[in-house]
Amino acid sequence: MPLPPAEAELRRIQQELEIHQIELEMQNEELRAAHAEVATALARYADHFDFAPVGFFNLTADGAIQLVNLTGAKLLGEERARLPGRQFGFFVVEPDRHILQAFLARVFASTTMQACEVTLVRANQTPLAVLVEGSLAPDGQECRAVVIDITERKAMAEQLRQSQKVEAFGQLAGGVAHDFNNILGAMLMQIELAEQAQPLTEDVRNSLRAIRADAMRAANLTRQLLLFSRRHVLQLRNLDLNEVVTNLVKLLQRIIGEDMRLELHLHPAPLILHADAGMIEQILMNLAVNARDAMPNGGSLRIETSEKSVDQNAAQLNPEAAPGRYVCLRVSDQGHGIAPAVMSRIFDPFFTTKDVGKGTGLGLATVMGIVKQHRGWVMVESQPGQGATFQIFLPASSTTPGRTAAAILAKPGGGTETILLVQDEMVVRVPTRKILERHGYKVLEAASGQEALECWQQHRGSIALLLTDLVMPGGMSGQELARVLQADEPQLRVIFNSGYSAAIAGRELKLGHGEHYIQKPVAPDQLLRTLRLSLDS
Repeated sequence: MPLPPAEAELRRIQQELEIHQIELEMQNEELRAAHAEVATALARYADHFDFAPVGFFNLTADGAIQLVNLTGAKLLGEERARLPGRQFGFFVVEPDRHILQAFLARVFASTTMQACEVTLVRANQTPLAVLVEGSLAPDGQECRAVVIDITERKAMAEQLRQSQKVEAFGQLAGGVAHDFNNILGAMLMQIELAEQAQPLTEDVRNSLRAIRADAMRAANLTRQLLLFSRRHVLQLRNLDLNEVVTNLVKLLQRIIGEDMRLELHLHPAPLILHADAGMIEQILMNLAVNARDAMPNGGSLRIETSEKSVDQNAAQLNPEAAPGRYVCLRVSDQGHGIAPAVMSRIFDPFFTTKDVGKGTGLGLATVMGIVKQHRGWVMVESQPGQGATFQIFLPASSTTPGRTAAAILAKPGGGTETILLVQDEMVVRVPTRKILERHGYKVLEAASGQEALECWQQHRGSIALLLTDLVMPGGMSGQELARVLQADEPQLRVIFNSGYSAAIAGRELKLGHGEHYIQKPVAPDQLLRTLRLSLDS
């Protein structure tokens, strides 16, 4: 029986209500899901905003902070809740505040991205170099800025700049050293010849001595330049660091003077390293001179040697260090110390805090050049008024030491052997020949490698030693010449010499049995001593 019309209509309305209820519940479910997605997105955005690797700031035209993320608060070293309303410029060092003001003025006058670099002083007073990039918000009321920590980047850029400066200076030093040392060498030889002339008045002799002293001072300055710039030719052999220090005790005591105490604390066992003895001695002498000048009223110079093992963790604390075994040379004084303001510059060439005329500014630069050439590093500890300590770390060796330069002090003498002298500079070759001939040697001259080969073909049976410059014109180096002649006569003794040329920059000169190297300018006594040492070996 059909329902009455009124009841049927009511039933239809109830069904529609049920359908609408179901639809509403579905819509509510979709709405809840949408709300959940929005909440998740907002949380993700908040996470990205707060923990981004850069600081986000909203700033007013006068620099007031309106909004900041957690990273930005950390850059300022302040709690986030305390930053809104405060001036961003409050955290900028005084000299840079005008840079920030100019940056904000550009932002509010333009629609393009602007940038500036300033140094922040955080709440704990530590400086922080930052790059600030920003643009105007769409409403034109705020600057939306990104702040990036560039402290490490700037430090690396400064290291690169210093490295390039040192390299450029090294090239300059190497470019002039060869000719300069040839001139000085010729001067020393001519002085020796002049002193042998008779008769000489005492005034003339004194003048010659003064010229020799000035030439040696100039030679030492050039040597410092080459050592600093790492252009000096390495003469590597195994040394005992303790022996090097012990052999220099008397010289070091003369350097620092009698009113200062020299204290040695040497490692009980030999400390073997593969190094150039003359360079290691130069490190000690330069540090001793610095210590002496830092203690005008006297004091104590303490030299210690030890062995150190550097592991991976310790090596990470110093970018120049590498894991391994090292010998350590520690030199401490009781002087006036090094001011923090100049600590970062003490190894710069020509930087000195000494009075005019009392320092070249090459002492510590030379030390650093030598240490780096030996694949080591330097650590410095100092406080004003409390002295300074320099620690030199050099790779250790496990093999037997050879003789140090201080131990090779044979008395200069002459001989009757035949010497093949190869030198392209006549001003050096002629006086060298005269010095050798006056000491009994027979000398055959050549101005190039090709001339030396021709001379060898004529006199090969009588030549006992080759004395050759390392770098010569004609396409054949002294080392190449020596190898050709030694292939014909393996027992041929060889002495290389050079005033340095860029052609041998950074190379290690490997010497065989009966071979020696002497750095120009060569004093006659040194040349004669090395000749006998090579011929008698």
